[in-house]
Amino acid sequence: MSPTSPWMCAIDFGTSNSLVTIASREEVAAPLVVDPLADDPTVMRSVLFTRGNQGWAFGAQAIDQCTEWAPEGRLLRSLKKHLPDATFLGTQIDGRFYTIIDLIALFLKHFREIACRQCGQDISRVVLGRPAIFSTNPDEDKLAEQRLTAAAQVAGFTEVHFLAEPLAAASEFRHTLTSKKKVLIADFGGGTSDFTVLELGPDRFRKEDVLAIGGISRAGDAVDGSLMQHKISPHFGADVTYQHPLGRNPLHMPRSLLKKLCSPADIAFLAQQDTLSFFKDVERWAPAPEDKKFVQQLVVLVEERLGFPIFRAIEDTKKAISLADTHLFRFEYPGIEIEEPVSRTDFFQASKTVVEEIFAACDDTVQKANLRFSDIDIVCCTGGTAKYPAVIHELATRFGAEKLSQYQHFHSIIRGLGDRAQEILLS
Repeated sequence: MSPTSPWMCAIDFGTSNSLVTIASREEVAAPLVVDPLADDPTVMRSVLFTRGNQGWAFGAQAIDQCTEWAPEGRLLRSLKKHLPDATFLGTQIDGRFYTIIDLIALFLKHFREIACRQCGQDISRVVLGRPAIFSTNPDEDKLAEQRLTAAAQVAGFTEVHFLAEPLAAASEFRHTLTSKKKVLIADFGGGTSDFTVLELGPDRFRKEDVLAIGGISRAGDAVDGSLMQHKISPHFGADVTYQHPLGRNPLHMPRSLLKKLCSPADIAFLAQQDTLSFFKDVERWAPAPEDKKFVQQLVVLVEERLGFPIFRAIEDTKKAISLADTHLFRFEYPGIEIEEPVSRTDFFQASKTVVEEIFAACDDTVQKANLRFSDIDIVCCTGGTAKYPAVIHELATRFGAEKLSQYQHFHSIIRGLGDRAQEILLS
């Protein structure tokens, strides 16, 4: 790569995974190596870990360090989910308050440095992917994009462009077509499910080809959270009843705390001292020995900061259920011992509400395009959650299994973003 050519960065910063590439007027590079320790070095898990003043680790290195140093450090994941949430300002880490902008800027700066090393020059221009809809609330959607812009600027980018992730996937997908088709791009990620209906062919993409865009902030994390809620959380005291020493009526675990327990993005925030103290009180106040045991397991989970490992085990179960009818969920750690059989039926039932919400957004998008399901020629599926059998089933029921195209789950969007960066350089 010539260091004298002007280069632009493209970043697919995802809730679960992130990818990066660079583009010049002459070429769009293949996705860059962003995580040498990962199974696919071009895909980095969107997690970061810090311990004291040891700096920040990303991706596979963050996971390894969390495994070794979890109680002494802090692992953060699914940060993208918080962008549209005006009530989430940030979090305290090692005596310093980091805003949501600060935390996401750490990722974007890391990616910018990788891109600069790759081409041998300082890169100050970037195309960022964004969900079709961060939030159905326009103010929240605007806030999310403003925060992402600010994070990119903190990371050193002075010129920031956005492209909706489904449109980026469409840009890559059009090269496989020989004639114009009505296409549904269904992007099932970790934090959002995005749908775009458009007329697509081998020719250059035009804005007027887009017939409808829709989406919802429910996706893979919510599916994993549903399994935690319905099958795993009872092992952590979700169904415990206890009685306050000064009260007469039996009490249940507060829903607000259970909601955090069942969220991959929020479980880390249970480690606040007042919350931990409350859990220890519940352990003392629970009359049944089994209830005490479950709350003890919850305390260990929170104190030892095992949120990432427990949800990784849940994610592994989701993958296993995609291949077999049953799977034995196991999670062992000093003070925690869980074995819970999970059938595919169990998982489908647990995630039923989430999947229904996702496909209500899908149906609404097709309707906004003034089309019927039968009018769609091809369904282009992208994103890791597109492999989930319940998602495949719902798509096949609506559009027909023969129309489904399971298309490069992680790389299609970054290639489209790279194409867009090249278009900007050529304009």
